[in-house]
Amino acid sequence: MVKLTALIKNEKGTTLAELIIYAVILVAILAASYTVYEGSEAIYASSSGQADAQRSARLAQAQMTKNIRMAESFVTADDTSISLRADIDDDNMWDTVNYYTQNGSLYTKVNNGTAKQIATGVQNDALNQPLFIYYNIHFAPITTDTASRKTKSYQIEVNLIIDTDVNRPPDAYTLTSKVMLRNRE
Repeated sequence: MVKLTALIKNEKGTTLAELIIYAVILVAILAASYTVYEGSEAIYASSSGQADAQRSARLAQAQMTKNIRMAESFVTADDTSISLRADIDDDNMWDTVNYYTQNGSLYTKVNNGTAKQIATGVQNDALNQPLFIYYNIHFAPITTDTASRKTKSYQIEVNLIIDTDVNRPPDAYTLTSKVMLRNRE
């Protein structure tokens, strides 16, 4: 027992300089950990936003392809917008349906009513890529004029380029559907 008390009395404590060094090392480790956490949180948020945008774009594309397939005629047929007449609610009455992009979002408007946002993160305009590509009966692209697109289209390709932030990962995702028109002879 005497040896133990002698040992305790002879122990030297930690100096102030050692405590400061330990504190600096601890702060550096905490700062590095926070930086890694913050980066992974930003990646998670970006990936989550991209997944939400892709999900809404898939739903919007399904709605568009259904309505385009049933089109009776086209009012407009541009690269970034389309307006068509179709019976979208099975009431035996023709509805005029517009699809267009604006400020990175895809909108629809039925019978000149209120525009409804149906997808976000649509980058076709920003990347100067067409949303709609029109094909004739021989499946050759119609690039000449809107009148030919309105009367000679037998197939329409819908391309949605989805990217919530073009400057950050993940990369853009393209959803593509080709729609054969049912009401063409």
